[in-house]
Amino acid sequence: MRLTIDKEADALLLILRDGPWKRTQKAARDINLELGGDGEVMAIEVLNLSQHAGQPVLRHLDLNFTPELEPVEVPTE
Repeated sequence: MRLTIDKEADALLLILRDGPWKRTQKAARDINLELGGDGEVMAIEVLNLSQHAGQPVLRHLDLNFTPELEPVEVPTE
């Protein structure tokens, strides 16, 4: 799992699985899901991130998947 914040694009990208993305599905306003060929969520993209600061923008998502990932600590600055 990797988390990237692009300040210039004002976006956050959370990569859940490595591999090619086949399509993008809009999940909510400013939230896109990047899907693999099997339909599994590969990444979550949050656009206009600065407008959502302090808001739980992902709380309404039901991703319907169970990632088989090891817990990872994300360093804070």
